[in-house]
Amino acid sequence: NRNNFSLLLSDKNLGFAGAINRAAKETPADAFLILNPDIDLGGDTVLRLARTLERNQSVALVAPVLINSDRTPQTGFMARRLPTPTLLILELFGIHKIWKNNPWSSWHRYSPSLELSLLTDRVEKSIFDWQDQPVDIEQPAGACMLICAKVFNELGGMDESFYPAWFEDVDLCKRLKNAGQRCCIIPDAIAIHRGGATLDSMPKKKFQAIFLNNMLLYSRKHFSKMPAMMMELLIPLAWLIRCVLLPSRESVAKTIEGPPAKITLS
Repeated sequence: NRNNFSLLLSDKNLGFAGAINRAAKETPADAFLILNPDIDLGGDTVLRLARTLERNQSVALVAPVLINSDRTPQTGFMARRLPTPTLLILELFGIHKIWKNNPWSSWHRYSPSLELSLLTDRVEKSIFDWQDQPVDIEQPAGACMLICAKVFNELGGMDESFYPAWFEDVDLCKRLKNAGQRCCIIPDAIAIHRGGATLDSMPKKKFQAIFLNNMLLYSRKHFSKMPAMMMELLIPLAWLIRCVLLPSRESVAKTIEGPPAKITLS
């Protein structure tokens, strides 16, 4: 219904978090749907998500099961626990790719079969019992999330320090957990995630700079003093290594405008 549609324009790039916060402030609602442009929703996906929020007062954020365009399940990032210093160090230096079955990465993703089981009848009874019941997940993928507006506003929205994108959704899930709120995946809500739209228009080194800078911000904000200091030292080191190992990728698409990405120690 076009009568219920409003388009908000901005003369500058507010970043992902900034754009979401502005829309939330200017749009009264019971819940906010945070949606990437590379998501195709099923006919009743939003209805199923909204119904879960309505029926479960202890649930503040819900997300669908993500699948590829060929209907195969997406794995590796759809259902994760919140990052720890150990997990981030493994990712910083690519250890998780060399030692794929290490216990820390398996723990981070709950188990190798959880994401697959969300789309099949091979349900892990220790995690959830019925396919139409919410599955508690610390960190659903940020590509498609429906969040209770009241809780979102009480938290102060998304943290716009994570500019222009990446880690703002992780930070939101962390703050929800700290507030005693639940994040869940809804197994009978399905969305197609094409993925890569932003990365395709950004050189690799620029992405790495932004991603690592926001990882540093997250570490400072949520880790205790000693782990945060360790990340202060290791993240710039990982950035230097990646600058040497990663070739520059040419891109004719528009890159994100705004403050230049940089790794700082201040």
